[in-house]
Amino acid sequence: VLGAKPLGMLTRSSVMLWADSLATQQSVLKKKPLISLRFVAMRCFSALLTWCADRHDDRMRYAVEPRRILSWNELTALRSTLTELSEGRRATLAPVNMLRMLQVLCNDGARMCELRSLVGAQVDLAKGAIILARGKNGRPRVIVLSRSSLQVLQVQIDLYGDGLLFPNPRTGRPFLHTSASRQLSRIAATAEIKKPTEVTCHTPRRSFADSAHQAGGSIEEIALTLGNTPEVVLKHYLSRSVSPAARRINRLMNPEG
Repeated sequence: VLGAKPLGMLTRSSVMLWADSLATQQSVLKKKPLISLRFVAMRCFSALLTWCADRHDDRMRYAVEPRRILSWNELTALRSTLTELSEGRRATLAPVNMLRMLQVLCNDGARMCELRSLVGAQVDLAKGAIILARGKNGRPRVIVLSRSSLQVLQVQIDLYGDGLLFPNPRTGRPFLHTSASRQLSRIAATAEIKKPTEVTCHTPRRSFADSAHQAGGSIEEIALTLGNTPEVVLKHYLSRSVSPAARRINRLMNPEG
C-alpha cells in the first residue's frame, strides 16, 4: 500500500492508517494481531523525518502535516460543541464514549494514547488527577483534571468501575487513534472552526499549551503540566516563543526597539 506512494507524499496519518489496516487484516485471517505494528511504523517514520531534517534534505520535500494550533475562542467552541453532543443536545452518530474521551482530551492537555487505554484504577477523583505509573517517555505522569473532566470521569467510573473507561461499544477495546482524529475533525467542522481537516487528536494538546503560554504561563510550568521538557514545548507546542506579557515588558524597557 505504501509502496505505491512517492516518499514525499507520506504523512503520519497515512502510515498509521496502513498499520491499522494491516493489523485488522491479520485479525480477520485469525492470525496473531500485530499489536506493536503501529509503534514500529511510527518509530521508523519519525526516524526518517529526523534524518531528513538533520541533513536539510530539501529534495525529499516531505509532506509533514501542519501543526495546527487553535485560538482560545476556537478551543472553547470545540469544547462547547463536544459537551452539547455528549449530552444529546445535538444529533450525532459518534459513540458517547468517544465524545466523552474527546471532552477530556480538549480540557486538560492529555495525550490520546493516555486516554485511549485509561482505566478507572488510574483516576484519583479525590486528588483530581490521572496518575500514570509510566507515561509516554517512560516516567511517571500526573494529569491534573479540570472540573468538567472530573464530572465526565465520574460518570465513566460509575459505568465501568476500575476497567477500561472509554471502550468502543462494538469491540470493547480502545478506540483507534485514527478514528478519534477523524471524528474530532468532523466535530471541528460542526463547531465552525476554519480548516477542520487540519484538526487532529494532538491539536487540543498544542492549543492548551499555547493558550496557557499566551495567558502568561511559564515554559517550565507548561512543560511540567504536559509531561514534556521545556525544549520540546518551545519547539513543537507554541505559536510564539515569547508570551504577550514578556513582549510588553520588552517594549517598555526598550521603547526604541
